[in-house]
Formats: sequence, C-alpha cells, structure tokens
Amino acid sequence: MTDIAGFLSRYASEPFVWGKSDCALWIADWWQFNHGEDPAAHLRGTYTTEDEKAALVAREGGLLRLVSGLARSVGAKRQRTPSTGSFAVIDPGICAIWTGDYWAARSPAGVAFTKEAKAWRIWSI
Repeated sequence: MTDIAGFLSRYASEPFVWGKSDCALWIADWWQFNHGEDPAAHLRGTYTTEDEKAALVAREGGLLRLVSGLARSVGAKRQRTPSTGSFAVIDPGICAIWTGDYWAARSPAGVAFTKEAKAWRIWSI
C-alpha cells in the first residue's frame, strides 16, 4: 500500500466533480493509486449530477452491489475488520477508506472523517 496521507491530502484540495472525482469514484481512484488499474473506468464521465449518479447506482442494484462487483472485478479481498488502507461501503451508504483511526470519505467540501460509522462491507487494498 502506498502513501494514504498523500492520497487523502490530494483529494482534500481537489474539486468534487460528479462522474470524475466524487464520493464513489474515489475508492476506485484509491485502488488505481495502489494497483494501476481503474475498476470504474467504464463509469467515469457517464453522469454529471447527483441525480444521474443516483440513477446509475439504482440501475446497478444499489451502491453496495455496485461496489461489490467492482471490487470482485479487480480481485479485492473481503475483510471482517478494516486494516489501514481498506475500503468499504459504510452506513449510511458512503464509500470510505480506513486510515487506521478513522473512515475517510469524499465530500463536496474535500475529505470528511468519522470513527463511528458501521461498515456494511470491507475490502483490503
């Protein structure tokens, strides 16, 4: 696993853009940052608003199902508990990265952190 602090710092200052650098695509960016492969390349640029993203997620059967399929497509391994760098779908349906102390999630304001979220499903990076 590469530099999680550097990755989070980059996103803290990068504009939030639906379909390019939003809350769901950033875990695909995290995977690409570590492995060089973008599991969501086929989704990038296919939506430009929150409503369009919601429609895409609904067509895919929900966020958990969409992320599970993308994780499976690149061979990410499921985990019961997170380790530093793990990614997850956390309650209430947000994609996040485990920093070792907090879940980090992409937001329009940059990167938000929470310790209290319940992880619905976790994968190792």
